Amino acid sequence: MEWLSITKAMNNYLSISRAQTAIPSDKVLKEAIEKERHLLEEQKKCGILDLKIPHNFEPTAPAYIPKKQKGRHIFRQPRM
Repeated sequence: MEWLSITKAMNNYLSISRAQTAIPSDKVLKEAIEKERHLLEEQKKCGILDLKIPHNFEPTAPAYIPKKQKGRHIFRQPRM
């Protein structure tokens, strides 16, 4: 739900041209994400939103587990 909320809130800022769309402040983004989260929760309660994982789903990367990922960085500095 969190990922879907962020994706929906950030959709307007996706740029497919050379010029990057201006991204608003953190406060504005957080409000937009919370609004999307609320709308999604309402859709889920009404049965409009189906979040079932399809049977043919295949993960392409390991699942994120916060306790195991702490202190781990995606980009590492090369060792000299």
